[in-house]
Amino acid sequence: MHIVLTLLLSYIITTDMNLNATPALAGPAPEIAIVQDWLTQVDTHHDAASWTSASQHFRTMITQTQWEQALATYRAPLGTLISRTNPVIQRTTTMPGLPDGNYAGIIFHSSFSKKANTIETVVLIKDTDRQWRVMGYTIK
Repeated sequence: MHIVLTLLLSYIITTDMNLNATPALAGPAPEIAIVQDWLTQVDTHHDAASWTSASQHFRTMITQTQWEQALATYRAPLGTLISRTNPVIQRTTTMPGLPDGNYAGIIFHSSFSKKANTIETVVLIKDTDRQWRVMGYTIK
């Protein structure tokens, strides 16, 4: 499960996608605010809500039960969130293996009570309802 999500995100983030990377300095871009709200669900153990609010693509790739198990296995051991800073957003309209559309990757430097230096990456897609929704999440 973790391997599937990590491979998907690694492929998405590391593939040459002609991304525009910009630090989010002038207040949160809408995509960053959406990700922060979604990460709050993850941070506060609202696992079902984080799955439900994710994109159709995400919910197709992983069942709610698998998502809850992945969070219990990989996110919960990190402990309580201490800080999440320096968001950088990368936007693209093309992704290998996916239809053309609007995509954004947001990278945070995060610190947790049991793991100080962490990189969280959240990938968004403009979903079928034209709203930005999470399509992937990884922690390194």
